[in-house]
Parts: sequence; C-alpha cells; structure tokens
Amino acid sequence: MWKCVLVLLVVSVSVNALKCVQCSTKDAPECMDPMNETDIKRNTVACASRQLCRKITFTENGKSHVNRDCAEIAKDDKVGCSWEIRVNSKIGSGWDCFCDEDVCNSAPAAAVSGLLLLLAAALTAAQ
Repeated sequence: MWKCVLVLLVVSVSVNALKCVQCSTKDAPECMDPMNETDIKRNTVACASRQLCRKITFTENGKSHVNRDCAEIAKDDKVGCSWEIRVNSKIGSGWDCFCDEDVCNSAPAAAVSGLLLLLAAALTAAQ
C-alpha cells in the first residue's frame, strides 16, 4: 500500500513541475534564437519547486549569447524582462527574463517584446 502511495506522490510531483529549456550558446550553438522544436525538446528539463524559467540575452566580447535555465527569482525580480542581469551577485547589461509557463524561455526575445507591446497598446486603448 505504501509503495503505491509513494509512486502516486512521485508521479504527481513530476507532472506539476515547470519545464524549461536549459542550454547556453557558449556550449551549444543551437541555443541561439530562434530555436527549433527538436532542440527545444532535447534541452527541456523539469525545474525544482519555486523555480521559474529564465532566459538571459547578452553580448560578451562583441558576440551575442543566450543562456536558458531554471532559476529561483530574487525578491525584487518579477515575471517579465529587465535590462539588468544579476548572476552570482554580479550585475551586467542585457535582457534578463523570467516566465512561468512550460518552455516559455524558448521564445525569441522579439516575440516576447512584441507580445508585451501589444498588451501595453491594448491596455492604453482601453483607458
């Protein structure tokens, strides 16, 4: 009986885990935007509880990079994007985006920005 309960508990926890793409263009060039469906599936992982999907887009030594992973959100961060990257207490420049839907960090930055602009325009028009 206890084995059955344990199996059900493990299955329910794994079903509810947020799934995010985990890769870096420093190690995997296919991590660069836009990602294809095969690369998204190959690089999808289940996140730990209280983690969100994160995508960081930045330039280093004149070359563009993208890091995608699961990450805990800091107290003053929120779902969405900001033009400031915080990694291991270091602050740099680039887009740092958090999202809370399965594989949401696979979207190109332009797609996310376009959706945000459309939402802002709709809210402005509604006022």
